[in-house]
Amino acid sequence: MSIKRTAGRHVPIWERARSGATVLMQVQRPYGLLALFGALIACAAPDAVQQTQGPNTGLPAQPTAAGVSAAVSGTAGLPGVGAAVSTAGRPPGAVSAGAGAVPVTGVPGLVTSSAGTAATTQPDRDADSVPDASDNCPAKSNPEQADQDGDKIGDACDNCLKLANADQRDMDMSGVGDACECENPPVACENGMAGPYPCSKVDMMARVPLADMGARSGNAIWGGVESAHQRELAVVGLDNGTAFVDLSRPNCPAVLGVLPSTTSRSPSRDVKVLGDYALVVAEIQNHGMQIFDMKTLGTSGTSKSTMLTASMVYKGTTEQPISNAHNIVVNEETKMVYIVGAKSCKGGMHMVDFKDPTQPKFLGCGNDQWYVHDAFCVVYKGPDTTYVGHEVCVTFNGEQSAFSIFDLNDKTKPKLISTTKYEGGAYTHQGWFTEDQTYMLLQDELDEARKGNATRTYLFNMLDLDKPVAMTPYTAPTKATDHNVYILGPYAYQSAYTAGMRILDTRQVASGKLSEVAFFDTLPSSDASDMRGAWTAFPYFKSGLVIIQTTESGLFILSPQRATLTGNVAPP
Repeated sequence: MSIKRTAGRHVPIWERARSGATVLMQVQRPYGLLALFGALIACAAPDAVQQTQGPNTGLPAQPTAAGVSAAVSGTAGLPGVGAAVSTAGRPPGAVSAGAGAVPVTGVPGLVTSSAGTAATTQPDRDADSVPDASDNCPAKSNPEQADQDGDKIGDACDNCLKLANADQRDMDMSGVGDACECENPPVACENGMAGPYPCSKVDMMARVPLADMGARSGNAIWGGVESAHQRELAVVGLDNGTAFVDLSRPNCPAVLGVLPSTTSRSPSRDVKVLGDYALVVAEIQNHGMQIFDMKTLGTSGTSKSTMLTASMVYKGTTEQPISNAHNIVVNEETKMVYIVGAKSCKGGMHMVDFKDPTQPKFLGCGNDQWYVHDAFCVVYKGPDTTYVGHEVCVTFNGEQSAFSIFDLNDKTKPKLISTTKYEGGAYTHQGWFTEDQTYMLLQDELDEARKGNATRTYLFNMLDLDKPVAMTPYTAPTKATDHNVYILGPYAYQSAYTAGMRILDTRQVASGKLSEVAFFDTLPSSDASDMRGAWTAFPYFKSGLVIIQTTESGLFILSPQRATLTGNVAPP
């Protein structure tokens, strides 16, 4: 299958920070006529050998651990200039020819290096002033010695620039190393299809079947970036644990390992990411909340058979133990974790201070009157001035067909702001604010199956948090059950089980309108209002990728054609 390209499609950035070692030049004893010639030059004209530094140009800035290109330090006043002997400030893997390495005048392929008072001549076949013995690309000129993947093969001759492959294996002689070449080209969404999947304006980069993650069924998903390698990772909920998938090469994703369930299998699991830590709960007794440090993940050579170990398992307190739980809510700004749908706190919010991931601290229970199925928490910035700057949480109350809003600025005194019931509800599942926090989209999980509705999204005006106002619901042209929705910029990314992921434009929500601008159907065989198919769509990667976990088909890695969604207006 050839790689199909679509105009306007997003091109992911695969750049990753890596470390390299400083390697000094190895001075070898010259032999034969070349040695004699070099000795004559040294004796006859010692002053002609200049005590110059090694190459000092062309040193590109390399990504830091934060993924930001940093200036390369070196000689004072000259960014990117290496020191006379060391390689400080050079790209990872760069080597030094040593102090005083200069080409031998009139003798191509030789370089003279001085060490103390002695001068020796070494082969330099590419004439880049770096002796072959020290050159990370001896047959091709590369005085800067750049080696961004740290495999000691210079970028100038490396067949896999961004992935370490010291063996340079290339079985098909394509010029691209086997390490960064795979037989899984992206599939563009063309004429309403991406391979076997119905679509509109969403390309498929890859799919990871459940079997490749060692599981029978899937559930929740979230995404994160671990700081050690600046890799985008999919954190994939499975019936038997949680898989971690490296998305650095979106069309060739790599399963780095699986964190087994604390106890047994569960069809329902929830995962979230806070900093470098993945957090996992499940609907099974004695599971608790697993805490996994993603910095400990390997870089290659691991798979579904690699069993990972949690940093710790948080089980609450004696008075408020965490056993089973339905969901985890995180607030990245406040470093707070809220466990909901557990036996603890009567099924309401179990509040955990996560500022120190090694010592999560229970702060108390929320002031919940009902079971909480899901929630989201934000530092409130919007239109209701009473609560600006406060931590506000919205909880979704399942069978109550209602949602509640809390002011949690003072964790010792959680304050109920309001509770809102709405017409037509069957099971209040989940929701999300628009980015200006003026409106909220709400997903009711059972109104389609119980009341015969087409896929319905409930809309609320949130200008006054004390009195949310119900608006006319949005009804989609499918009969699928809507599950979760997350909003990025003007777009809502809705997982609608059998109908897959639907991307909705929210820019006319003030007038009660949503419009579908793109979709990707992960279960073409069905559009029924049941709970198979797309569980969650995660859209928050800086690369622009969107990931979906499904109940029976595994992980989908997608790339929306953002520039073509609506009027060439791309989201952030």
